[in-house]
Amino acid sequence: MARKPAVALISDVTDLDHEGRGVAHHEGKTAFIADALPGERVEWVPYRRRRNFDEGRLRAVLEPSADRVTARCVHFGVCGGCVLQHLAPERQLAFKQTQLLQAFERIGRVHPANVLPPLSADHWHYRRRARLAARWVPAKGKTVVGFRERATTYIADLTRCEVLQPPFASLIEPLSALVTA
Repeated sequence: MARKPAVALISDVTDLDHEGRGVAHHEGKTAFIADALPGERVEWVPYRRRRNFDEGRLRAVLEPSADRVTARCVHFGVCGGCVLQHLAPERQLAFKQTQLLQAFERIGRVHPANVLPPLSADHWHYRRRARLAARWVPAKGKTVVGFRERATTYIADLTRCEVLQPPFASLIEPLSALVTA
């Protein structure tokens, strides 16, 4: 029996969850939509329905957020290493600080009396450490090296990484060739 194609829904995104997904509400139910940003009106398709919430994929941005930028990485959307590259860097920093403060309150029951401004440097090539995965993929005839793909166990076939520091950022493809040989 064939599945019915999912019906596209339209919602206004109000927030981001801890995984960087847009939070919207549709017919009294919360929806988590990958790649959607607060302040946007989006068309999305549910792919997982639960009793209390839905998870969805973004189909189209009908009204973009002022904080939306073009992702720099060619692997954005597939690779699970960076899920907020479409959000302006200063808003990413604010989001991460908010998540940290909420974790302090929720998990540690700590309410800081004074919060210092976050430290920041270059928005690209800032990571000195990363846990990359490698797997032989017969269909590609090579060992794929990269981060895990979003919401799967597959490995993203990366050619480079925009957040790793040089020279590591450009050594992913040669590493794949070396391991394949």
